Amino acid sequence: MPIEIKNILELTDSYDTFLFDKWGVLWDGENLYPGVIDTFTKLKMAGKKIGIISNATLTTQQAEKNLTQFGLMREKHFDRMITSGFYMQEYIKQGFFKNIFGPNFTFYCYGQRNEELFIPWASHECNSLKQANLVYLGILADDQTPIQENSETQDFLTNCLHLNISMVCADPDICATHKGKLYYTPGAIADAYKRMGGKVYWFGKPYPGIFDFAGNLLKADKKTSVMIGDNLHTDIAGAKTAGLDSVLIYETGILAHLTEAERNQEIQKEGVVPTYTLGRVAPLKGEN
Repeated sequence: MPIEIKNILELTDSYDTFLFDKWGVLWDGENLYPGVIDTFTKLKMAGKKIGIISNATLTTQQAEKNLTQFGLMREKHFDRMITSGFYMQEYIKQGFFKNIFGPNFTFYCYGQRNEELFIPWASHECNSLKQANLVYLGILADDQTPIQENSETQDFLTNCLHLNISMVCADPDICATHKGKLYYTPGAIADAYKRMGGKVYWFGKPYPGIFDFAGNLLKADKKTSVMIGDNLHTDIAGAKTAGLDSVLIYETGILAHLTEAERNQEIQKEGVVPTYTLGRVAPLKGEN
C-alpha cells in the first residue's frame, strides 16, 4: 500500500529531483493551486532539481509563458519545462520520421493544431489523406462526445485503417478536466485507433522515453527522482515503467471527484500502486 503524506516537503530529504505534472497538480487550467509557488521556492532553497512534465501540445516557450503570468518562473522556481510537444519536436529535428518514411514523408492533420509546434515539419504537410504517411492528431472541435460515439471520428479512423496510415499523438492523455468539466484529448483518438489495430507513434507520458528525456535534461538520477501526478495511467504507471518513485495527488485533478474507496478501486483497476499518496501539493492554510 502507498504511504500517505501530508506535504510534498516531507520528501525533501529523500529525493534530489522532483518531477511535477502540470494540469490538476500545479494548476486548474486558469490558476495555480494555493501554495505551489511557496513549495517550489522551498524545494529550490533546499537545492532540489525541479522539472515540470506535461502532456501538452505546446512548445516549451509557450508552456513557460503560460506559467510565468501566474508568477511561477523558470530558474527561480523550477529548472526545466518538458512538454510532450517539445519532446516530439526534438524527435522530428533529429530526423525520426525521415528515417522511417524517407526524406519526403508527408503528414495530414486531423483536428486543431498548435502552429508553433509544426515549424520543424510544416513543409511536409499534405491536404490529401491518401497521400499521407502519417496523421497528426489535434484537438477535436467536439471534445465532449466520447470517441466511440463520435461518428465522424469513427469514420475517419476506419478510413485511416483501410489506408494503413500511421498516427502521431503528442498528447497521450485520454481525457482531462477544466473547471470540473471532462473533455476528451488526442490520446482518446489514438487509443481508439490502436484498439482497432492501427499503428500509433506516442510522444509523452506514460511512455518511458519522455521520463528519460527529462532526466537527461536535468542530469538526474532515477534512484533519487520522484514523479508527482494526478493521473494513474500517465503519471504513476509511466513513472513505474521508467523506474521512478511516484506521488499520487487526489484532492485536485482528475481524481478529485472520487471517494477514497473509489480511488482505491481505480488503483486496483490500473494495476499500479504509487509510492505515496497526497491530497494536494501544498496543504491549504490551516492544514498540517
